[in-house]
Amino acid sequence: MNDQKGSHVHLRHPVRRPLTVPNHPEIARGIVRIIIKDADLTVEKFLELL
Repeated sequence: MNDQKGSHVHLRHPVRRPLTVPNHPEIARGIVRIIIKDADLTVEKFLELL
């Protein structure tokens, strides 16, 4: 389930904690790394899923 407020998308999962992701054409590298960490992924797994 997700919703959007302004320029951020709020993602919810039944088991994992919620995750907020900016909805911008470009996202800074550091922000992407924080999102990957907050999603409990490795960079390698993120790239595999991408």
